[in-house]
Amino acid sequence: MAKKINGTKKHHWLGIRSKILITFTIMALIPLLIIGAFTTLSINDLGDKSVDDSTAALKTQANNDLNTQTTDKAVQVEQFFKDIEADTTFLMEFANDVYNNPELIAFSNDSKIIAAVANNYNTNPRIEFWNVNKETMIYSLKSERCCIKAISFSPSGTILVITYYDDDVSFLDLN
Repeated sequence: MAKKINGTKKHHWLGIRSKILITFTIMALIPLLIIGAFTTLSINDLGDKSVDDSTAALKTQANNDLNTQTTDKAVQVEQFFKDIEADTTFLMEFANDVYNNPELIAFSNDSKIIAAVANNYNTNPRIEFWNVNKETMIYSLKSERCCIKAISFSPSGTILVITYYDDDVSFLDLN
């Protein structure tokens, strides 16, 4: 129902209290809507930033792991080459001794074992015994003296005769 007040019609279905309540409700909802919109945006931004940060951290960790593995492999390869160099140096010295002094090698009578002098001019040369068929060293022993002149197996193969440059002779029982 409408009433005429001062010549204008007023609707009573909405009282002043209702209008004030609606106004305050709208005023309270507007900031909430604005905050909600910004919160949604900042949550999305925060999520994107978290993904970017996680991706960067994973890339950094992967690079660090790869660098560590590469360094470890480089150290292993370097040691491998040092070992090869040491073996090659040893073999060159041994080959040089054999070439210059063929009397420093002796074959057993059955040709299954070879005895060879290594590092002859050092203070403690070694006499190495090798299995010819298996191409493996059976054992090695240090000589108590340097400067071996020649070695030879006895006919029975149980004794190794060692002569020195001072014409001294040693007998090594192989049993």
